[in-house]
Amino acid sequence: MRQLTTLPRRAEGSIESFAAAKEGLYTYEQAQVRLDRIMSAMMYHAADAGGNDSQRYVASAIVIAGSISMERMKDLTVAWLTHLLYIFKANGSHRRQINKTPSRDATPLADGLDVTSLEGAPKYRRSTFVDDVRERDGYECVITSYKERHHPEGGEVFTVPAAHILHRAIATFDSNKDSDSYASAMVTYNILTHFSRLSGEEIESLKSLIDDVSNGILLQFDAHAGFDGYHWCFQKTDRANEYNIGVYNPDMAGLRTRRLERPHDPPVVFRDRGGEFLRTQKRSRTLSVPDPHFIAIHAAIAGILHMSGAGRFFDELLTKFYDSDDSTPLIRWQDFELYVSVRSALAPMVSVHG
Repeated sequence: MRQLTTLPRRAEGSIESFAAAKEGLYTYEQAQVRLDRIMSAMMYHAADAGGNDSQRYVASAIVIAGSISMERMKDLTVAWLTHLLYIFKANGSHRRQINKTPSRDATPLADGLDVTSLEGAPKYRRSTFVDDVRERDGYECVITSYKERHHPEGGEVFTVPAAHILHRAIATFDSNKDSDSYASAMVTYNILTHFSRLSGEEIESLKSLIDDVSNGILLQFDAHAGFDGYHWCFQKTDRANEYNIGVYNPDMAGLRTRRLERPHDPPVVFRDRGGEFLRTQKRSRTLSVPDPHFIAIHAAIAGILHMSGAGRFFDELLTKFYDSDDSTPLIRWQDFELYVSVRSALAPMVSVHG
């Protein structure tokens, strides 16, 4: 335990020095984010994602990078920004990566990922995913209790889609080991396995787990959008499968007119409700509740995006440069730069010709 308490203190000293250096401010197309704040946020929320080992990974990576140079600290944090936080926040994929794959040196302690092979998830989600989540959650939003349109009892219904806790983008990449997409995925998984303490076996299984019922929650449309955007999250309590709601951005959370406006709302309790509507037949299966580790990872990422300002950084860039039809192919950072430069070159022509 002494090592764990001493290491974060050393990391905090490195962060303090980095904050005063010019490398601590990252700028792209007038959007800015403080890299030292990302480091501090990663330190603060790491234990939530994977316990003391996760905090030790973050602190060690910072201390090692800081012992080398300010430039190495920048490389480390940009790798976290573009190959961890971006993948979660942008809901894109490794096929849309906005940064070239960083060198191995940029992510110290990234070795040791016990993965023998990786395969990307299918392009389209498993057909049973939505049906399984609907059945398990009783055809109702777990936050608002709004009925989904397939509710067996009918009545007033709403748009209540099944949300992925961990976005499909995490497991969506080209399985060709020679592709840039595969290399990007390996960097992401190296970071993720140390930050979240997902095992090598779990990383290898993400291809199938990503569309498993344990990675899904039924949420009313507005709440779903807020959850996907990391504007709110589920925060664990002392009881198994019981969570409070943590709201980081009330204006974007999609919860303003929902149950959260009432004081003293009870926690959300996940359970398998699939047998509630079977009156004449015996149910032959059980459905897993949302995976607590997946929920913890989502909550940690939400906290980091909010605390560091990285969420606003991505929102600014994606709002500015994403086409409304979501067709912009942001495969790597150089592709993003090329796209931005072409748009900038065409802008005067558009203004002249109306």
